[in-house]
Amino acid sequence: MSSFARTWRVSMEARKKVCRPPGSVVDDELRAKISNAASSHKERDTLSKDTLLIEAAVATDYAIAALDDTALRAFRKAANSVRRIRRIVWVNPDKTDERPIAWLEKGARIERTRQLRPNR
Repeated sequence: MSSFARTWRVSMEARKKVCRPPGSVVDDELRAKISNAASSHKERDTLSKDTLLIEAAVATDYAIAALDDTALRAFRKAANSVRRIRRIVWVNPDKTDERPIAWLEKGARIERTRQLRPNR
């Protein structure tokens, strides 16, 4: 974990902004499917680095807010063969054209255009 990520996480935990679902969100079957969807070692590394985000989204509200467009592209590609992740919504809070604040204010609903559906 980078020092930025560690500092951010500690800050969020101190402000009681971290919600942990009961039980484990680790899903070995899903991890294997995502890993097998990679077409290269580099892509597999990208996917494995952020698979925990996918597992957390599946265990909670099917939503991810992340700046990592490389991971987004990799997971969209993986969604071609991993049906379970197609429903997940991914929003980049740094992209004003995605209107992330308005989306959050409306309840962060699952919108088809934001999903990891293939062929986008």
